[in-house]
Amino acid sequence: LASKLHGTTFGESGTNVNLRSRALSFVLAANFSTEVVRVTSDTRRVAMIRTDEDVQAFLDRAKLDRSDLQPIAQPLWFADDDHEALRLLEVDKELLKTMREGERLVFRGDEDCPAVMCTSDRTFEVREADISNSLLLAPSLRFSSEVAGSSDSTPEICPSEVLRTFHSYLELRRCCPRLRKLLELLRQSPYRGSELEDLDSTDVSTRYTLRNILDRVQASEAEIRQAIEELPVVEIDGFYRLLDGEYYYRVQNHIVNYIESESMPLNKIPAGDIVDKVSETEPREIVAEVFRRCTTPNNDDEFYTLNSSVVCKTTAEVLLRNVEKFNLSEFLEVWQNSVPVGVQTDIRQLEGLALTDRTSRPECIYLFDKWDLPDDANERFDTLFRTKERWTL
Repeated sequence: LASKLHGTTFGESGTNVNLRSRALSFVLAANFSTEVVRVTSDTRRVAMIRTDEDVQAFLDRAKLDRSDLQPIAQPLWFADDDHEALRLLEVDKELLKTMREGERLVFRGDEDCPAVMCTSDRTFEVREADISNSLLLAPSLRFSSEVAGSSDSTPEICPSEVLRTFHSYLELRRCCPRLRKLLELLRQSPYRGSELEDLDSTDVSTRYTLRNILDRVQASEAEIRQAIEELPVVEIDGFYRLLDGEYYYRVQNHIVNYIESESMPLNKIPAGDIVDKVSETEPREIVAEVFRRCTTPNNDDEFYTLNSSVVCKTTAEVLLRNVEKFNLSEFLEVWQNSVPVGVQTDIRQLEGLALTDRTSRPECIYLFDKWDLPDDANERFDTLFRTKERWTL
């Protein structure tokens, strides 16, 4: 990103932005009222020296009346360093305002991934666009609106350095967060229980902190945190770990079974008692996290209510995980019998997890997890329509 442009800096690291409309007036101004001189370090001082007589001679050759122009002349000279690290980035007014307020823009992803740029809560696809004319970056160049005075003012010569000539710029397009990578990373080392964890407790090469995840997943921090909230993920010893489906169901069952054994009302569940009891057999931080996910706090007291949708969805996933297809009527019966008394299953609870095929005989249901779909929109649609010919919104 250009570190200086039109005398304004943005962002924590001095990031700077140029919009095409402003850039165009920049080029026209440079071509119309200045002389462009290429210099080396040996000739720079000589090239920058322009007298009032020089300026008048240029105007005479161009058949221009000095009274029609601003009293300032701006000879351009090119920097020795080409500043190849500088890039121009086009942003809209909303994003520009965000940057001026101090928010950082971050490029994210592995080296083999197409670039994306993220704010704290949004993700943008980055594309390179060509510029038909050469665009000169001259931070100290002054525009007519910035030059005060009249035709009677004393002529002034202000040399301006061109840092780089651009033939392209970066443009941003809002896109969906690319979260498939998050699941790929977390699936490398799922948590299956303390009894299996002890067998491989020293290898942490496939475990990731939040910082590791932010470096590699192409999504904003807010979008990544939201995905972590949707997935069965727990922070253990500083690493974010995906709970194995069977293990998550096991801990959930411990919680539900204790509620039933103590004949607790499903809308008046004491968190402390249950977490203490189940923590006798499972790690406390995991029990507390699973309890938080499968209950909702009551507004009027310190108790919790069992979240029927979460409990039913977890149970259905376990039933569907190891079968290709399940007879729909049989599944609905087994599913209802597998949840606590007083909890009602509903096929709508499986949105994003399973699909039903009502054209087959008998009708069936099968696992179709949204997290397994490709990030790319075209590939995503291709997968959807190869799976099912017709979809409703």
